[in-house]
Amino acid sequence: MDAGDDVFGGGRQCQRRRRCPPRRGGLTRLLVPFPSSGFINPMFHFARLLHSAGFLVTFINIEQNHALMLSRGRQDGGKRDGDGDGIRYEAIPDGLSPSERGAQDYGFGLLHAVRAHCPGHLRELIARINTGRGGAGDSPSPPVTCVVASELMSFALDVAAELGVAAYMLWGTSACGLSCGLAVRELRRRGYGRRAHAMLFPFPCSGHINPTLKLAELLHSRRVHVTFVNTEHNHERLLRRRGGDGDGALRGREGFRFEAVPDGLRDEERAAPDSTVRLYLSLRRSCGAPLVEVARRVASDGDGGVPPVTCVVLSGLVSFALDVAEELGVPAFVLWGTSACGFACTLRLRQLRQRGYTPLKDESYLTNGYLDTPIDWIAGVPTVRLGDVSSFVRTLDPTSFALRVEEDEANSCARAQGLILNTFDDLESDVLDALRDEFPRVYTVGPLAADRANGQAAGLSLWDEDTACMTWLDAQPAGSVLYVSFGSLTVMSPDVLAELAWGLAETRRPFLWVIRPGLVAGGGDHHVVTNALPDGFVAETKARCFIAEWCAQEEVLRHRAVGGFLTHSGWNSTTESICAGVPMICWPGFADQYINSRYVRDEWGIGLRLDEELRREQVAAHVEELMGGGGGGDRGKEMRRNAARWKALAEAATAKGGSSYRGLDELVEQLRLGQ
Repeated sequence: MDAGDDVFGGGRQCQRRRRCPPRRGGLTRLLVPFPSSGFINPMFHFARLLHSAGFLVTFINIEQNHALMLSRGRQDGGKRDGDGDGIRYEAIPDGLSPSERGAQDYGFGLLHAVRAHCPGHLRELIARINTGRGGAGDSPSPPVTCVVASELMSFALDVAAELGVAAYMLWGTSACGLSCGLAVRELRRRGYGRRAHAMLFPFPCSGHINPTLKLAELLHSRRVHVTFVNTEHNHERLLRRRGGDGDGALRGREGFRFEAVPDGLRDEERAAPDSTVRLYLSLRRSCGAPLVEVARRVASDGDGGVPPVTCVVLSGLVSFALDVAEELGVPAFVLWGTSACGFACTLRLRQLRQRGYTPLKDESYLTNGYLDTPIDWIAGVPTVRLGDVSSFVRTLDPTSFALRVEEDEANSCARAQGLILNTFDDLESDVLDALRDEFPRVYTVGPLAADRANGQAAGLSLWDEDTACMTWLDAQPAGSVLYVSFGSLTVMSPDVLAELAWGLAETRRPFLWVIRPGLVAGGGDHHVVTNALPDGFVAETKARCFIAEWCAQEEVLRHRAVGGFLTHSGWNSTTESICAGVPMICWPGFADQYINSRYVRDEWGIGLRLDEELRREQVAAHVEELMGGGGGGDRGKEMRRNAARWKALAEAATAKGGSSYRGLDELVEQLRLGQ
């Protein structure tokens, strides 16, 4: 039974018939309640009120209830019963078999049976009464001129209309209950009556996987069914890292499952210097059909409790998944992994190329001041240096593959039904206003680093996290430690590594340094990388340095001992630092990291920036200025105050009623609508 249909059916009939006033005297009012106590009792009280007002009343039971009434002393078919209430009783069959009455779903079975079998019997009963053949008593009943039905019995209104009899409905709930019932159809139209099923597919590297997974957790917390798709290579890597036993986080849970598709890359290609380019091209060739197959399979697995995929959420660099969504006939949404200003700048790479700003004429343009050329025409973005727009403007190649990929991927977002950004309105208000003029649906849901979903799957890491560093931090004074990490992709030369190491050593401050495998060119193993550290560095810093292969970065940044972050300015790291209220020293080197560091220093006032050519003296000086030592204490204090303010604004944005909380609500509603 569709409650919305019954409400609307009853509502229309009641409105159509209520202009026909009942007449007293020798005319019968026929009352038809749904055959359960919660409906019979109020209808019986109403019957007695009608009778006390001088109306003739015939009360309709199903035969089962009628027999039960007789067994308890009530007389059938006469003008009066044993209590002298003056109500005539009639009975019609409900169509249920004896075995169906004992079924576990008896209530629904009764409802379906009544709606299927009772209309004809009610029609016959009214016709019999109206032709003077009477009812079950000794004398005929006067004609029926009015039918009163309870909810769930709206078929009686249709029978009355067919026979030209006035009809009314006695609704058994409160007025607010009826009002809510009347809203059911509109709620269904808006998608509230079904559970959305989002299939999420990120580009298979940590910087894309982590924010996409955090968004998945938030969607799941809002009752969106989630299928999170990794590549088979990363899925197996995660299983090996977690002991090979199919860790519960990868098994998923009710409403949240993990799937995997092949990336098409050969093992020898994964170790190639251009492995990321190879992976990008291989995904475009290999993943489309498997993603379609996953989407179709997950809804057919199990016992039917999994709804069909209703939308696809993809990260940047996997725009081919837009075609997957089109093939499935569902909307697609893009979670772009950079800041809003980073996205706006990437969108304008094509115009920069067309206007002749890039590619560069020759290598001298990298150092002759050309990269300082002001760019003042990107909507919502303050005047910035050309070199800060993106690392890709530095190319000398007119056919630069990376530049064209960034152009195409950013502009492909126009094909999606919505753009999702890991930021919040107060942080980037001007550029968000400009983007909303260009894209009809922009959802700000960040910072995704905020502790909002408390999900079991959050924090999947492709590297083993060193938990001993947390014990080391526990022993350090509050705000004393500089945390140093350059993300999952940065590669530096041994000479740069040495310059950075000695700069950290000169600070005489404690620091936690993440040196992951692959950080140094040619060093795919952690021990190879640490062996590349300059002679004497470990002995010099042993008492105040902890070197980890990888760590739980959000946990580290929130630790009371951490007072500063030396970072590559990737957007995930930047937002995690903002959420922790930790000021930054920025050393950008790739993609949007330049514009992020520009905003960190100049727009938000929460950090410093190192020159592109790393020098140990500047490293040491910036650490001292940030951490409050030397003559730069006032500026360090100002940056810490600003960091605390942005942390509070981030918390307000993600709290109930905040801009990102509302943005997530709007996104979920759109996912439910399937538009």
